[in-house]
Order: sequence, then C-alpha cells, then structure tokens
Amino acid sequence: MQIEYEVTKDDIVHFNKYHLMHSKETKAMLSRSRLLHIIYVIIITIALSYSTDNWIMFSVFGFIIIVLYMLRFKKNVIKNIEKNVGKAFDSDDNLVVLGKQILDIQEDGLFSKGQASEGKTFWNGLTKIIENDGYIFIYLGTTKAFVIRKESVTKGEPDLFIAELKKKMEPGI
Repeated sequence: MQIEYEVTKDDIVHFNKYHLMHSKETKAMLSRSRLLHIIYVIIITIALSYSTDNWIMFSVFGFIIIVLYMLRFKKNVIKNIEKNVGKAFDSDDNLVVLGKQILDIQEDGLFSKGQASEGKTFWNGLTKIIENDGYIFIYLGTTKAFVIRKESVTKGEPDLFIAELKKKMEPGI
C-alpha cells in the first residue's frame, strides 16, 4: 500500500510545535529554563533592593518582570520555533525533507522516497504514530518523523494507509 503527499515548510513548523508541546523531555527542559530565568530575576532584584534605599520599587519591578515573563514564555518559545525552523527551511536545498514524498508499506518495513532521497525503515525503527489536527506523524525515534498533512495527499487514502501501517507495526510493539 502506497501514499503520495507533499511536505511544505509549514508542515515541518507544525510538527516541531506539536513535538515541543507534547514531548516530556522538552517540557522538562523548558520548565528548568523558565525556573532558572525567574531565579536570575529574583537574585538581581534582591541585589538591587539591598544596594539602594528604594527597595520597594525594585521589589515591585522584579515581581512585574517575573509575571510578564511567565505570561509570555510559551508564546516566545513558539515564536522562536517558527522563526528558526522557517529559516532552516527557507533555502532550496531541502529537497530531502520538503516536496513530493512517497511512503510504501512493504513486507519488511516502510519504504520512503523523496525528490532527493530514498530509503527503508524497518518495522522496529518506527516508534509511534500520532494523528492530530489533520496531520499524521510517523515517528522514527523521539524527534524525527514522517510528517503527512492529510490534505496534501495526492495518491492513496491516509486512513487506510495508517490502519495498514499500525497492523504491520503491532508485532514489533
């Protein structure tokens, strides 16, 4: 069973944002980062408060900065992902990932062919399948996946393809 689809830069950005919001490792890293930034602001606020006679102003100022930071943190991270992934895929030399892609379910694994690459992933190399918001993510480990936007499928039926793929993956899981 085969499926043909088109991958765009926006699809890759969507996958990275999804992964950011749902990965346990990434959530833990972001929580640590947020906590460290808050601790830095608290330390600076305390140092400035003790070094001047106007400690109330610096305490209030520090508190406001912390609240604003906590409110904007998630939005800033998402914005940075969009910007950085967008920059990475702006050039024309991303034919391995972007453009027309073909996935073919074979007896011993999943065959993939793009405009500038082809390869086979054996069943034990596929870790999970996620479907959300019109997308299918076929994970090849923790951070890499085939990204399929259901609307971009030009040949094959996405739901039947995924059902067949899940059947093939079950013995290995």
